[in-house]
Amino acid sequence: MANFIKEEVDIPINYKVLVHDNFMPEEFCDNLIEKIMCLSTPESYFPWYWVQVIPQDVPFQVLGQTDAVCDVKRNWQFCHTFWKNFKQNSDYFELIEPIITKINPNRLERVKANIHPWEETQVTHGFHIDTDTIGLTSIFYINDNNGKTIFRTLDENGDYEYVEVPSKKNRLITFDSRIMHSGTNQTDTPYRLVLNINYT
Repeated sequence: MANFIKEEVDIPINYKVLVHDNFMPEEFCDNLIEKIMCLSTPESYFPWYWVQVIPQDVPFQVLGQTDAVCDVKRNWQFCHTFWKNFKQNSDYFELIEPIITKINPNRLERVKANIHPWEETQVTHGFHIDTDTIGLTSIFYINDNNGKTIFRTLDENGDYEYVEVPSKKNRLITFDSRIMHSGTNQTDTPYRLVLNINYT
C-alpha cells in the first residue's frame, strides 16, 4: 500500500467581495424585524445580550487578528447567537433558517445577529477576522441605514486599501473569512441590524 504524505497547502486569500442584492423575498426581512425587534405584540420577547464588538479582554492568541480597535466606550453592541461551534445555540434558529437553507453551507460554524442602537456620530469599531477557520463569511443586512462594512486589503506595494459596502436592506455580501474587515454603527436610523454567518 502506498504511503501518502499530508502536506500543508498555503491557500492564498481571495480578496473578492461578492454582493448579492435582494437575496431573500422582501417579506423575509420584514418578518425578521418584527420578530426579533418584538414589534408584533407587547408580550413579544427576543433575548439580546450586551457584548463588546471586538473583545478587548481576551488574549491575542485567542482572539485572532485584530487592529485599530475603537475606544472602549464605543466598542459595544447587542447580539444573539443562533449557532455556535458548529451546533444550534438558540431556540429561535427557525427564524433565520430560510436564509441558511438558501446559502446552503457545507458546514455551518456560527450565526449571530448584531444590533447597534443609534449614536450621534459614526465610529469604525475595529479591523478583525471572525474566525481562524479557512472558509467564508456572509453578512446579511436586515435594514437600510448609513452603517457599512469596511474591508482592508493590501495593494501591490503592500499599502492598505479600503473598500466600503453600505448597509442595504436584503443585501448579502460574502467574502473569504481571512479578510480584515470592520463594521460601523449608524447615525440615521434607530438601529443597525445584521446577520453574521461563518461557514465552509
